[in-house]
Amino acid sequence: MTGSQLVHHILAVCINERQELKKYPQDRVVVAKFGLEGDWHCREKIEIPGGLVGNFRQIYIASEQTLARAKRALGITLQPGDLGEHILVDGDDLSDIRPATSLTIGPIRLRVMWQNELSLDTKVYHRQLPQIVHNHRGIFCIVEAGAGHSIKPGDSLMLGISAPTSAAASTFR
Repeated sequence: MTGSQLVHHILAVCINERQELKKYPQDRVVVAKFGLEGDWHCREKIEIPGGLVGNFRQIYIASEQTLARAKRALGITLQPGDLGEHILVDGDDLSDIRPATSLTIGPIRLRVMWQNELSLDTKVYHRQLPQIVHNHRGIFCIVEAGAGHSIKPGDSLMLGISAPTSAAASTFR
């Protein structure tokens, strides 16, 4: 997606203070410098094999299309937060959004790092779920501005113009 603006409406906002796949819907969440207050992923660095790296997974956004895809293909019903998403939006899946795209939710500005990759953790819902939602799981974002502001269901998320380079995405890999 380049050059245009597309609006999605936020259906759910979810967090979990523990390091688990499932996130729990909230009435509202508050944006912090490195994610969403109260969520395990809200931190500057994360540990991976080999050491600490910048946290590229501060906020994970998915579309309701992903949940609908699972229901159509597998007959299972997933609730907001079941796939680990912090923000669930309406509309089409987000698979065509490029790294470095700017997103805004009121005064909050996020930067897309990259598409969420296949997670085998989703097998807890159905053994075929990772294959069904592969390439349709959503996007990882970092916070660029707006710490202290809140996000709630009903807010609008605007996808902006892609930056000329995906250097932002490579910063955290």
